[in-house]
Amino acid sequence: MQVASFSYAFRRWQDYGSYLGNYGDSGNSFAKSKTVKFTLAAQVSDTYLKEPLLLVASDEQCVERINRNLAPAVAYIGLSCTSLKPELSLSEAATKKYRVIKRLNF
Repeated sequence: MQVASFSYAFRRWQDYGSYLGNYGDSGNSFAKSKTVKFTLAAQVSDTYLKEPLLLVASDEQCVERINRNLAPAVAYIGLSCTSLKPELSLSEAATKKYRVIKRLNF
């Protein structure tokens, strides 16, 4: 069963002006940098942290870059991932459709 979804945020901004959107931050643009550093996080209840967990991903693009009028000016929002079912059997998780990124508490 899916217990959480991840959210993404840029790890840092060049300065407060780029955070506000006054000008671009080349460190946060794939058009100007080969890599862009993100923080990835999910909030999981303590109840689930006592059980075995699998971090599962698919090839579907589940985030979208948006430009906003509020700070931060550029952000990524999660989209509904139709390829990630709310509940997977172990045999389904082992198929080529999914990738097990990490096993926790095994």
